[in-house]
Amino acid sequence: MLRDVREVGDNRRKSAAIRPLTAEILALHDRTWDDPASAMRAIFEALTFGPDVDAGDSAPRYCTLGGVAKMNAPERPFLVVNEYVCAELGRLMGLPTVPGVVVSGRKGETGFVSLRFGPKDERPPPALLGEFANREPALATGVVVFDCWIANQDRHDENMAYTKRNRSLHLYDHDRALLGTRGVARLTEVRDRHLLAYHGVARELLTGEHFIHWSGVVAQIGELAIGLALKELVSEGIVDKSQASATTEFLRHRASRIPAMIKEAQEQKVFARITQGFLT
Repeated sequence: MLRDVREVGDNRRKSAAIRPLTAEILALHDRTWDDPASAMRAIFEALTFGPDVDAGDSAPRYCTLGGVAKMNAPERPFLVVNEYVCAELGRLMGLPTVPGVVVSGRKGETGFVSLRFGPKDERPPPALLGEFANREPALATGVVVFDCWIANQDRHDENMAYTKRNRSLHLYDHDRALLGTRGVARLTEVRDRHLLAYHGVARELLTGEHFIHWSGVVAQIGELAIGLALKELVSEGIVDKSQASATTEFLRHRASRIPAMIKEAQEQKVFARITQGFLT
């Protein structure tokens, strides 16, 4: 299950601040990421193609894909678990979480590599959250419900990609969700909290009519599916059985409480721009 990673690129600084739309940001969207010839797409690009695998009748070939590696560290002992499980659960919901794999580094350290996307291997510009919520209200609601489920309070314009012309969404960077940096202690602390007070997409929603649908989607993802996402991590010693069990129970519990947590967020004026529809 562990893949081998040979080289890790640069470690780029990330800011959690939600910035106002400036002329510079909009120009960046227009210049590169909204250029029809090189726009962000829902598929990923192979960097190189190698020799034939010489097996099967579909002419398979070896290839190299670009990725972004994030490694476990003493101050981030659950990074890989959080990233891998959240990416899997997002895709089970039908959301475009960037796919990735668990890898082993040169020194035996464990990491998570998500596939790179976008033109010219560039980092995406800050997402246009208002444009996204306005144009894709159902999908935007799905992002809010997903983050509520996984206890992710770190959704902002630099850990999702969405451009005004291409309208292709990518979700990434979930290392602060679930176990966070403190493990089971965090699960206990946030067990019944919605954690949406500073959610970048929640504050932009204009309608609540899609919450019932997405609450139902989460409810249909059973413990078996959640357990499968953790099983290989347990077998590789990346997370122990007690932590995996606590995470599974945590997700099962929150899945049943999505409507109640959304209602609580509504009462606390998290969805300040919603003027139509209903939440529960």
